[in-house]
Amino acid sequence: MMDKKTNNLEPQILSRQIHLLFNQAFSFLVIGAVIVPLLVVYVLWGIVDRDVLLSWLAAIFILNTVRAILFRKYAKSDKSVLDARLWARYFTVLVFISGVIWGFGGFSFIQTGQPLVNAFVIMISVGIAAGNIPWQSSYAPAITTFTLLSLLPLSLRLALEQERIYLVLAISIVLYSVTVLMISRSVQRLIRESIILRFEQSELVEDLKEERDKATQASNMADAANQAKSNFLAAVSHDLRQPLHALGLFVSNLKNKAKDTIHVSTVDKIDSLLVGLESMFNGLLDISRLDAGIIKPDFRHFDIAPLIDKVFGDCQQEAQSKNINLRKRHRKLIVYSDPVLVERIIRNLMTNAVRHTQSGSVLVGVRRANKCVRVSIWDTGPGIAEGQVQKIYDEYYQLKNPERDRNKGLGLGLAIVSRLVEQLDISIELKSTLAKGSCFSINLPFGDEEKVADAPQQPTSIKTVTLDGTTILVIDDDTSILEGMQTLLESWGCQVMLAESIATALEHVTKKIPDLVIADYRLRENQTGMDAMNVINKQVGKKIPAVLVTGDTDPDRLREAQDSGLPLLHKPVRPAKLRTMIGRLNKRS
Repeated sequence: MMDKKTNNLEPQILSRQIHLLFNQAFSFLVIGAVIVPLLVVYVLWGIVDRDVLLSWLAAIFILNTVRAILFRKYAKSDKSVLDARLWARYFTVLVFISGVIWGFGGFSFIQTGQPLVNAFVIMISVGIAAGNIPWQSSYAPAITTFTLLSLLPLSLRLALEQERIYLVLAISIVLYSVTVLMISRSVQRLIRESIILRFEQSELVEDLKEERDKATQASNMADAANQAKSNFLAAVSHDLRQPLHALGLFVSNLKNKAKDTIHVSTVDKIDSLLVGLESMFNGLLDISRLDAGIIKPDFRHFDIAPLIDKVFGDCQQEAQSKNINLRKRHRKLIVYSDPVLVERIIRNLMTNAVRHTQSGSVLVGVRRANKCVRVSIWDTGPGIAEGQVQKIYDEYYQLKNPERDRNKGLGLGLAIVSRLVEQLDISIELKSTLAKGSCFSINLPFGDEEKVADAPQQPTSIKTVTLDGTTILVIDDDTSILEGMQTLLESWGCQVMLAESIATALEHVTKKIPDLVIADYRLRENQTGMDAMNVINKQVGKKIPAVLVTGDTDPDRLREAQDSGLPLLHKPVRPAKLRTMIGRLNKRS
């Protein structure tokens, strides 16, 4: 069966062999047909008869000119319809003539009584024959013709010399010729087998091409669906953040006015729910910010112990409410990474561990391991099946939460961890056994204790920021947000100017220049808060401190807002965070 297939493929095999011959010939033409002949003439000038030498050189150059024309014609020909047998004959004829010319040179250039000259001639002849192996071995008639015609005349000429050493050299060259032909035969067999294998594989490629096209089409559909999902989530996130932001402002005002215990408790519960919603939205925001490339690591040397203590303390209340034994084992170890992003990774891993562990314990440990600092979080939760290990890092994927309990989050924690690990160029490992628990570990590079900087100062407390008499211009196209901002800012002692558009904002600043502007990023008529600030600053002739507020999670919009150079807050904005930002930007505070 295989022989029948091979016979059917013979025309294609020959065509491929000829293609290899012509394709590999250029480098040999430059070296073997130009440089070497000139070198031979240079060395033998004045030793060999001048007419013989020049005639030999002229014959080589004429042959190579014809060969170059033929190769050029082949290069421009349509390979799909060429007659391989005809081109094979052309090539063999040229090889025959070339072998005759080099054989003539080998026979004529040997000089009686000049061993150095003869050694040079032998070296050149043998070298040319060896140099033909790589590019002529794909076609047996070519390499056989050239080897025999170029070396046998030289062997005959050496045998005619009287000294015994030349007879030995003559025999050696004959044996060398046989060796060259044997090597060439092996090379040709390998080339033929590779060509046959290639043609056989092409059938498989054709079969796979259709499957690949189907897979590509499915992938494109999946990408389109994923993009549609991202666009939908970005739009929904923005639209939901608007009323949530306004609600937070009104709740903050209620907290200031609530007096009796019942009302205070009710407002606190509402605020607690808002915090939960904000946490979910911030998960979406973090994914978008990471995809937009906004989050850039700030590498520094720091002690991991205080960071572990902080996250551990934040998780204790939830662990105690579930009767989970939350433990830690760590000591002072200096690492080199971004402390904020490392804290987010550890916090997400610990929160997941506590959330999915129904009984038993959760342990966070830090130790030296393999020239790094390893932070591990063990839990006695349900464990993760082997088939789900990769899926847990996907967005919105949750184990054992078919009812989508909001207390179990949105399934973004490990997706964020995966992106942060990539950002920090560190590794994360998971060991898990069903019904026994899981262990997530991250490996952080060692830091230098001498380069540990002082801990950054905490932001000014909300109670220490004095805003009495501060004039603030608020620009937002949502009336409820304007009302909520006015109520909140006036409760802080601010004088507030409200604007639903850039035109209204300009009317305000012509009457009084504000101390600070709070502008929504997305305004009506495709205008932005950045556009508003450019117009206002131009109107008043100076740069007014400003902060952008956005509910967008679309990566492109986040990137634009980040590139504006203005401070950026994300809706819903907690009042304490807003007041701290105002105090930082306001020169009056």
